[in-house]
Amino acid sequence: MIPDSDRSTPTLWARFRFSVVGALLSSPLAHGELKAALQSLAAKTWTHPVSGREVRFSAATSARWYYTARREKDDPVRVLRRAVRKDGGRVSLPPALAEHLFRQYRDYEHWTYQLHYDNLAARVKADPSLGPLRSYSTIRRYMQAHGLVRKRRLARKGRPGEEQAIRRRERREVRSYEAEYAGSLWHLDFHHGSLKVLTPRGQWQPRPADRQRLGHATHAQTAHLEVVAEPHDGKPASLPEHLLTLLADGAVLTRARLRDLLGVKNERLGQTLQSLERAGQLRRTPSGWQRAD
Repeated sequence: MIPDSDRSTPTLWARFRFSVVGALLSSPLAHGELKAALQSLAAKTWTHPVSGREVRFSAATSARWYYTARREKDDPVRVLRRAVRKDGGRVSLPPALAEHLFRQYRDYEHWTYQLHYDNLAARVKADPSLGPLRSYSTIRRYMQAHGLVRKRRLARKGRPGEEQAIRRRERREVRSYEAEYAGSLWHLDFHHGSLKVLTPRGQWQPRPADRQRLGHATHAQTAHLEVVAEPHDGKPASLPEHLLTLLADGAVLTRARLRDLLGVKNERLGQTLQSLERAGQLRRTPSGWQRAD
């Protein structure tokens, strides 16, 4: 069996078309029988040569294939291939329109194809002598064929912010580190958090960071990076202590206000309030909670 080496789409279509009308070519029909034979072909269901789905073709289509193959004496299959347009792969524009497009691209390389097309359309509307405007797809293919592709907008140099950043980097020491293996070099950095906590003395202060240390060993040496912050003196105040501090000096606060100030969940706050109430340290009033002492 001869191997099927050519499986291109035009070849598949040529063989399929010849298989449809081949019987009419190899078995000549009597006068007046061709029309009925073509109608019979149109009533059949065929398998699409490319997608494999079921398709039908009209009698006029089958007649066109039949006469095309019958006129060819040497290779009736080849003539049934899909014809390639003579201008296939070539995109042309009127010279004046092409010149304007090139000039527009030189001035605005960062524009999209749609933006180029819209401005070209506005220019043609204002000056019809540029020639007829082609479709958007034609303009886009023309630009791609001539290397007129979109480029990133380059940042303008000499801007005040850029110069300020350069001066700032010049005043600071910048160091770079490299490691041979992934994960062999770590960096740790932090600052005082924006969340404030209430100290036992009744003052709101940023939560101090604890001492933190990070060290990671590599194959050659130990890379050690330490970031230190002053540890908090003493034991952190508990939730009951915070509650009592907030309600000092006869203050009366609702449960919702306490929850917002302390930043705790409602369930935990309720358990703490009930515990202090049973201990006789807090009491509930119509206006809110207050200390019992």
